[in-house]
Amino acid sequence: MDDQFGAPRAIILTPTRELNQQVFKVCKSVAHTAKLRIRQLVGGDKGKRSRRLQEEAFDILVCSPARLLSALERKEILPKLLEVFVLDEADQLLDMGFTKDIKKIISFIHHKNKAPLKQVALFSATVSYTHLRA
Repeated sequence: MDDQFGAPRAIILTPTRELNQQVFKVCKSVAHTAKLRIRQLVGGDKGKRSRRLQEEAFDILVCSPARLLSALERKEILPKLLEVFVLDEADQLLDMGFTKDIKKIISFIHHKNKAPLKQVALFSATVSYTHLRA
């Protein structure tokens, strides 16, 4: 288990702190039954939480792009076991200017992951036609 500390199997990116809380709460309610360990990274904790994640084994991480990128750069989160990468409210993530961060995250995952991602998912309840044309 030591080699899995700080290395989630799935990451869910959310554009806002509120959505992060909602997704975490729903995942947490299912996680116990599914025997999955879920963790959350939100802004405002000055990196204390991400440093602690280095010492924990968990399956799913719910976080924002900026917090994830920061944790990846500081090697607090390791993408070596990552299989599933989810962008929740993908259109909002792109509209809110996270495109640059997301590209850096994907590049980081691609170079550091020991195996290719098995699934990348983009979800949105409000996707507009302009995003579909891109």
